[in-house]
Amino acid sequence: MSSIVHTLQEKADGSMRSDFFLGIWDDYFPTEEAERQLATAVDWGRYAELFEYDAAQGLLTLPDLEA
Repeated sequence: MSSIVHTLQEKADGSMRSDFFLGIWDDYFPTEEAERQLATAVDWGRYAELFEYDAAQGLLTLPDLEA
């Protein structure tokens, strides 16, 4: 999950499409495993409030800490 957070922190708008991460993991794992790993990372990342996930857009974003 640290690679997801780091990537989001590097982006000017603090967001990245989930397909980006699936594309990376798909080079190392079968598609089903990459999707499972993304789902697990999203669940834990949201639980820990490290990032938010919009499933409709497939978009990971850093949380709005000022809200």
